[in-house]
Amino acid sequence: DDMDPPRADFQRELEECRDLIDGLGQDPQAAPLRGLVQRIEDEGNTAATTKNHRKWSTTCENLGRLHARISALVTGPQEGAAPQELPPTPMLKDHFAQRVETLRSDLEAAEGTRRRDSDYAGQWQTVCAELWNTLNQMEAAVEKVDDASESRQALAQLQLAMRPEDSLKTKIRQVREGVGTRQERGGPRG
Repeated sequence: DDMDPPRADFQRELEECRDLIDGLGQDPQAAPLRGLVQRIEDEGNTAATTKNHRKWSTTCENLGRLHARISALVTGPQEGAAPQELPPTPMLKDHFAQRVETLRSDLEAAEGTRRRDSDYAGQWQTVCAELWNTLNQMEAAVEKVDDASESRQALAQLQLAMRPEDSLKTKIRQVREGVGTRQERGGPRG
């Protein structure tokens, strides 16, 4: 995949948008958002198929903005606006647990790719172990949130649990692509 960001990241963000929209239930804003997600997916697929990197970049930026907009609907409006009801805590936990599971699946695949390298034990095993440890801590923090907690309080705890997510995505991509570790150690490049 020579698209930047990779198509897998694009697909993952689309799925996160759809999951968030599903969490809106019968909210009248949900239907138009579904249409926007579909349109962005179609544009992204066309850009990727035709290798139009400029269109791909623009489409990914649009998806990021839409994702932020949908997230704002789920987490509530800005200061001064009427509060919007969140899904029950167990549903919020399921959403965040799915995000952790997606990271786990991505790390499994990336580590599987690196295991075939002759220098796996010397270069990648420790890096992957650290990533697994971080994932396990995130998962434990998500599970620790009490199902009986008020939704807003639970959301804050869940967002705190997911703080390492962006960093993990970057590190998992580096493992998958086999970059970063030798340079960080100051060893030979290659």
